[in-house]
Amino acid sequence: MGRHRKPIEKHVLDGTYRADRHGVKPDDSASVQTPTKPADLQGPAGQCWDRVVAVLAGIVRDRDTEQLAELCRWWARIQRVGEVLDKAKPGTLEYGRLMNAASTAAATFDRLAKRFGLTPADRAQLHVEATGPAKAKVATRPKTALDKAGPPKKKGK
Repeated sequence: MGRHRKPIEKHVLDGTYRADRHGVKPDDSASVQTPTKPADLQGPAGQCWDRVVAVLAGIVRDRDTEQLAELCRWWARIQRVGEVLDKAKPGTLEYGRLMNAASTAAATFDRLAKRFGLTPADRAQLHVEATGPAKAKVATRPKTALDKAGPPKKKGK
């Protein structure tokens, strides 16, 4: 099995994109808009949306609306289960069920949050699309005295 091909967006971001080798750049103009908050996100889910969209400004796109909304709904579920769990008596059957529900909600939220790079470790693995002109990562070094002097002179000439 061969290596996976690097996406064109990654080549653009790295400054290694070549039209003759990589083909036409994908038109991303339709998805550049920031997502609009769905009307059903109220309370903790709506607050989560506002915070996450502010943190991920310039990264999340309109096409991410459904996943982002689901992330916020799971955050709201965690909050609701936490409130009920605080009132439950430890050691009871209800308390155990609530702990299972809280664990499931937290695991699902964490899995969705990783997709958006909401932790430092996940952010390092996140491939962000280029939003501006491509720029090479490696800067050229300044010329030294040896560079300015040119190649060595041959003997006898």
